Amino acid sequence: MPEEIDLSAPTASPEIPPARPLAMWQVCFQVMRHPSAASFTSLVENPGIRMERALLWLFVVTLVGMVVSYGMQGVSYAIFGPVTLIPGTTRTAPLNPGTYLTILAAMAVCGSPLNGVFAVVSVMFVSLADNVIAKTLGAKWNFKALVYFFCALDIPFMVASALVGILGGIPYIYPALMLALLVFMLYFLVLRVIAIKAAFQFGTGRALAALFLGGFLMWMVILMIVGLLFVLLLVGVVAARLMFPHMGNTGLL
Repeated sequence: MPEEIDLSAPTASPEIPPARPLAMWQVCFQVMRHPSAASFTSLVENPGIRMERALLWLFVVTLVGMVVSYGMQGVSYAIFGPVTLIPGTTRTAPLNPGTYLTILAAMAVCGSPLNGVFAVVSVMFVSLADNVIAKTLGAKWNFKALVYFFCALDIPFMVASALVGILGGIPYIYPALMLALLVFMLYFLVLRVIAIKAAFQFGTGRALAALFLGGFLMWMVILMIVGLLFVLLLVGVVAARLMFPHMGNTGLL
């Protein structure tokens, strides 16, 4: 006879293996494919989700994308010369082909790392501004989560921008690429609203307010910094003229 099973007796539950950390491409794919607050919220529960890791990925993707984009533009120019981007117009190189290719090489080597740094700094600055506004709207501070969410959105956007740069040298397809990028930017904006909703448990209205007011706050701070630097520059010039009046006659100041 088969042995009877005592359902009242405690049974040892099988050990549940810990969830495997998601690769960054899986994170980006998840939020792009399933645009919902739940998709973003589930990322926080996954092990290995760290703000520093996301920022490193954003830097690397931006760096590689810009290098490849500049390189392909150089290859396209070397093969096709000045190509037609929009019917009736041409892209002309400054001075001569050698100068144009040299400028592209310099931008790839020097400009690409700067673009990567700018991408990292800007996503942190935007997240900080949105957190400040969200805090005033009654939310809890959630800076690291929002940075991670925004990185998961910015990485695919950087890839799309790099593809436009890579394929943009092919004659006559540039308008179609720019239209596709515009549609992607609108979708990207919608996803940012969803990310803010997930980070702060907001409704759509407060998420939109945090997004646009955060952007306004960010630009106000940037303008204040630029204005301050301009004033300091003027003060420095005036001080130099007063301390070294003979320099004004040489045209240096």
